[in-house]
Amino acid sequence: MTAEAFSISLKLAKTMRRDGLRVEVEFGKKKIGKAMDRANREGMRYVVVLGEDEVKSGKYKIKDMNTGTDEEVRYNF
Repeated sequence: MTAEAFSISLKLAKTMRRDGLRVEVEFGKKKIGKAMDRANREGMRYVVVLGEDEVKSGKYKIKDMNTGTDEEVRYNF
């Protein structure tokens, strides 16, 4: 993860927490599939994906773990 992606991840988590959401951030080198498996095991409804591609596009993805659908959201910090 680049320094820019790390910084944006922290800002996004802070914003979501301020809005009353429970947020966990995965900074390890874990592959996305493993992180999704963990989210499923722990019963998390939504997962936010913010990687290098998302940073380049200025968007993050919100994945609904129940339906498998995802939505792109533009961030503005």
